[in-house]
Amino acid sequence: MERNRGGRPPKPEAERLDVPVVIRLTHALRDKLTRLGGPAWLRERIKRAKEPDRDRE
Repeated sequence: MERNRGGRPPKPEAERLDVPVVIRLTHALRDKLTRLGGPAWLRERIKRAKEPDRDRE
């Protein structure tokens, strides 16, 4: 008989947020990031951003 482990089931690999990133900001920029939506806002902006042309690098 399988044991009920309780809790939330694990998310699929593609949905896990398990890589922390540290950036340095001024207090003003940190406050603005918070007003804009914090980490969720930043993740969405990164997802929607176009990649730079590799030929220009």
